[in-house]
This record gives sequence, C-alpha cells and structure tokens, in this order.
Amino acid sequence: MLPVTMPIQRSLWTLLLTAAVFAGCITSRPTSEEQRRTLADALQKHALPLSVPAGTKVDSVVVNDSLRTFTVYFSPEFSYVPLRPDDIDRIYGSLRGFYGNAYGGYAFSIRSLRTPIEDLIPNYFRTDPGRYD
Repeated sequence: MLPVTMPIQRSLWTLLLTAAVFAGCITSRPTSEEQRRTLADALQKHALPLSVPAGTKVDSVVVNDSLRTFTVYFSPEFSYVPLRPDDIDRIYGSLRGFYGNAYGGYAFSIRSLRTPIEDLIPNYFRTDPGRYD
C-alpha cells in the first residue's frame, strides 16, 4: 500500500507548491471596467476637485501594469471647453490624488478625441510658441 500513496503524496505536494507559486501572480487590482465606473461615479457625484463640461463621460480606463501606464479616455464633450496649461496640471493632479498611492509610479495619460489633452490647448493659450500647431 505504501507504493500507491507515495505518487499521490508527491502529486499533492507538487500541486500545493504550484498553487503557492502562482498565488503571488494573481492581482487584486480592479478591472479596467471597474476603474471606469469608479471614476465616472466620482465625476458624477463631484467627488473630484475637477469640473468637466456637461455630457462628459469616461469612455474607458486602460491600466497597463507591465508598462506602468494609466490612461483615461473621455468622451468628445471633454474637449469642448478650451483648456489652458494650468488646467492640464490641475486635471492630472486631481486624477493622481483620486487614485492615491495605488498607482503612484504610473505614468498617467488623459485623452479626449483620442488625443492627449495637452495637445488640445488652443495656440492662443500656449506659452511655448514651439508647440503651436
């Protein structure tokens, strides 16, 4: 009877070791859809120190853990109000503050019309003439 239980015991140890190794690979981070809903709810409830044009929606949130990037895509309505450089800093600051240390080392990008919001600043408000389009 001993030879029969030895392969079973070895298999159980292998299974336990494999489970222990892969347990560290499972992330407890929210999904992109959960991130989108959380941000959309915060905007709707004015929980962020950020005012957005009427009708603005969070289209999607893309978190890439391997590249350490966090990208938020807003609906076209976000681009309706002309942005100024100070607005850009305030928007990024409020988004980073909203997520706190959870994404501290991540590069944030905010887009509307599939364009980074930094590129949506009208030339009249740009401080660097080299950035005119």
